[in-house]
Amino acid sequence: MVKYTVMEEGYNNWSALLRKYLRNEITPAEKEEIDRQIKASPMKQQQFEEQTGPDAFINDLKQVYYFDRKKVQERLEAKLPFLQLPPVIPLYKRIAVIGWVGIAAAVIAIIYVSIWLLIPVSKNSNLPVKSYSYVKLPDGTEVNLEKISNVMPYEVAAFIIRNTDDGIVVELKEQASKKTGGENYAVVTAAEKEVSVWLPDGTAVQLNAQSTFRTSTPFNRASRNVALTGEAFFTVATNKKVPFVVSLDEIEVIAEGTVFNIRNYENQEVATTLLNGKITMKRGSDSILLKQGEQVQTVNKRKFKTVKNPDIDQAVAWRKEDFYFKNMPIKEVMIEIGHWYGCEVKFYGPEIENVRASGKFERNLNIDKLIIALEKTNPIKINKVGNKLVISPK
Repeated sequence: MVKYTVMEEGYNNWSALLRKYLRNEITPAEKEEIDRQIKASPMKQQQFEEQTGPDAFINDLKQVYYFDRKKVQERLEAKLPFLQLPPVIPLYKRIAVIGWVGIAAAVIAIIYVSIWLLIPVSKNSNLPVKSYSYVKLPDGTEVNLEKISNVMPYEVAAFIIRNTDDGIVVELKEQASKKTGGENYAVVTAAEKEVSVWLPDGTAVQLNAQSTFRTSTPFNRASRNVALTGEAFFTVATNKKVPFVVSLDEIEVIAEGTVFNIRNYENQEVATTLLNGKITMKRGSDSILLKQGEQVQTVNKRKFKTVKNPDIDQAVAWRKEDFYFKNMPIKEVMIEIGHWYGCEVKFYGPEIENVRASGKFERNLNIDKLIIALEKTNPIKINKVGNKLVISPK
């Protein structure tokens, strides 16, 4: 499948101008700039008409009625006592008085306030809040991985850190397998960042964005125990005497020498995809054995469910710097995108439950360009407000 890319220059400026126009905050000079860009770009002219025409307003107005007005007012007034919603005025009267542009701005404002207060947030409360990836040492010191020079390795505590052409590599020294003290270490990735971790036994771990990988010393003597929040791809060195154990809160993944991917974000079900070998997943007295090419997900983070005919390429597409979705529920799609870009994701309207999406996009796309690509290829509308994405059906 051909990767979707958007090459048009100046989109960020265009997007900002369009938002200001919809909010009725546009200046005369900015209005002239909009007119200039519309004349120069048929695509922008079409987008402007779609976003500002009567059809767009009617669609936004219809979406208000997904909410019970009385409940909306009660919830809003409980949170904002000074807010009094106006009585319902027939649409034709408001059009006659202030015009449809003013109405659109008012309605959209109410919609967004309602969204922020009433729609559940899809957010991982355990995600690191820092804007950079780092190693956390036993004494609490944090080593900023994005300040590591690409000229020579940097050694600190039990680690050797390298800035390579393929990205940051954090290596736990061989000496760490001989230490007797129980020292705990963590490697934490930021949004839009990946980090590789090399362990003394030869195991390699690739961390996806907004993930936390924990290990301790001694490693490789009597145990090979690690913990993961987020997502990682494991290539585990074979050692039948000392199993490799990944702790995921109440779940353990046990391997001897295998290749597998684990997704363990708080706002998604746990998913383990096995590419080679065998692994066992355990939770209390429940356990399940995975064979090559199989995938197991949790149900409510408790029970195990085997996925029929799993799409392995889709599960590990992130390692190739891609988003890859094939008839996937839009909620799963947007949560994955939110993990990468570090955005909160909210969903609007009951119809969104039935929307599924497909596509393949490069993860290095600017998020605004990715939004355009997703909207063009799927039946969804995405509104980006600050660090939040609001998704509704078209």
